[in-house]
Amino acid sequence: MLFLVTVALLGLYGSGMYYWYTKMTWSLSANLTKLIKQIHLLGALCCLFLLSLHLIYHLSLAHYLTTRIILGLTLITGIPLYIIGYRSVFKEWESVYFRLLSFLPLLVLSVLLFPFLGMVIVFSFVGWFIDTEQPVHYEDSKIRVVSYFAGPLGPPHLGIYEKQGWLEKDHTIPGMFTSQIDSIQVRYDTDSTRILIFNTYYDGEPEDYFPRVISLEKIE
Repeated sequence: MLFLVTVALLGLYGSGMYYWYTKMTWSLSANLTKLIKQIHLLGALCCLFLLSLHLIYHLSLAHYLTTRIILGLTLITGIPLYIIGYRSVFKEWESVYFRLLSFLPLLVLSVLLFPFLGMVIVFSFVGWFIDTEQPVHYEDSKIRVVSYFAGPLGPPHLGIYEKQGWLEKDHTIPGMFTSQIDSIQVRYDTDSTRILIFNTYYDGEPEDYFPRVISLEKIE
């Protein structure tokens, strides 16, 4: 069923692009096209800056929705612009860039044609993008501990973020799941910061009354 829907969407979007490129004479005004182009390029620069900040320093904007809003605005203003915009305002490199960007939906839909793996890749990104609520397990003025979506095939993962004004530093440890977490406590010691994780146990499961402990560098 998913395969048939994907093929239908590919045909619909592809035929729509062909019609707009070859048959349609209407377009946005030159001034509006320039404005949308500037908004998109600014958003693209912000996305590249935020990506570099995360990869190098493990930092991100304080509210997790902010990055997604910037990315969503960048995609919305960029993908259809060359199709419906006033093309004379584009420089040569801009024409190539925005034309390639208009094919991005076709690329995403094509990935879905790969059995299983394509679905996992696309649904992982879509799930991350639309996951607008992160259950908070612990939060104070210094740290925030939440559950976050990590893919359609696994449970939510544990995210640990140190607050630094407008930014947050990611202390997340890979492989930490939140499916059985009952409560979390944070202890600020003189030499480190310790996160104590208490689990929920179901009938028939062996109970361990000692919490799991995650030790981090000292958070001031």
